[in-house]
Amino acid sequence: MKWWIEWGSNVEGMRAAQAAGVEVPALANEPKDRPDLELYLHCYLDVSAERSFNGNITFGAVAIWCAAYEIEVGQVWSVLRVADIEIHKWQATRSKP
Repeated sequence: MKWWIEWGSNVEGMRAAQAAGVEVPALANEPKDRPDLELYLHCYLDVSAERSFNGNITFGAVAIWCAAYEIEVGQVWSVLRVADIEIHKWQATRSKP
């Protein structure tokens, strides 16, 4: 998830540059395709704008997303809650001078 948060919005351009012969270091660190984790990544990206007053993804946003896709919310919430905590820690270390 960290890689996609940092580079995901630019991935198409980076791949085009690489195809044109430009070395793109970020693509060297691109995680291998994990179909088993795509669900969590998509949910995280879709609901990340819906945050509580303390900056965490809300259960309500995840529950609505899961209902829309007819997916059991329990497993998704468990994974996203931990992922969100870890991403907050990672972002905090990146923002320090």
